[in-house]
Amino acid sequence: ADAGPIPSLVTLLASGSEAGRERALATLGNLSFRNSAQQVAIIDAGGAPLLISCLSESHPTVCERAAAVLRNFAADNPASRMAISAAGGIPRLVGLLREGNSTAQEHAAAALWSMAYESQYRAAIAEAGGIAGLVALIAAGSPSGQENAAAALWNLTCGNSREEIAIVATGGITSLVWLLSAGNGVARMNAADALANLADGSTQAKAAILEAGGINALRTLLLSTESGAVPGDTAATHERSAWALVVARECAGKALELLDVV
Repeated sequence: ADAGPIPSLVTLLASGSEAGRERALATLGNLSFRNSAQQVAIIDAGGAPLLISCLSESHPTVCERAAAVLRNFAADNPASRMAISAAGGIPRLVGLLREGNSTAQEHAAAALWSMAYESQYRAAIAEAGGIAGLVALIAAGSPSGQENAAAALWNLTCGNSREEIAIVATGGITSLVWLLSAGNGVARMNAADALANLADGSTQAKAAILEAGGINALRTLLLSTESGAVPGDTAATHERSAWALVVARECAGKALELLDVV
């Protein structure tokens, strides 16, 4: 089948000028958005390693646009996520959390969020320093960066005790609790979902949520969603605020257990 312009666009990534790479990446971003077939065509043309190499570019626009394409890849299908991993993309995306500008950070965090849907990539994200990078992005990132970082931590806490312990060790729970009040509506709910997973996990995580004032913060979030202070789709917001209530009850129960032990 005719691959259309994709081979030529991929060639530009390797040998084009800065402006040529920027244009090629913009086109690849459009082609790959929610289009698995086009993503496969880009991978077959050798695009994955070149996209990942662009993450280390000194030119901000090249870096941003490459991260946006990889965000598209990670969001859509397992084959694309596998290609990112096989080409060494996870450490590069984690590095972008620290070194990229705000737009690149947003795309990198979103790509890691999607990579973390699959358990096989969670350990690699943690080993590359991804948890510390995501926690730092919650503290200092843009609103979209905070949303995506909290969502990535949400996925990383799905049944992974090692990642939960790492989140506790890097101060992640304190950051997530802070985001419950400081973030925008989406970021708050993503933080609540991450805390829900953590509250269902290790004893260390439960104790850290309690110590960070998580119960009061979750209670405040619930009142905010009920009053409409947290914007968003009404049905989805109420569903997620109800889940936050589950977190609060779980933590409160563990708090009583800890008090009994003491």
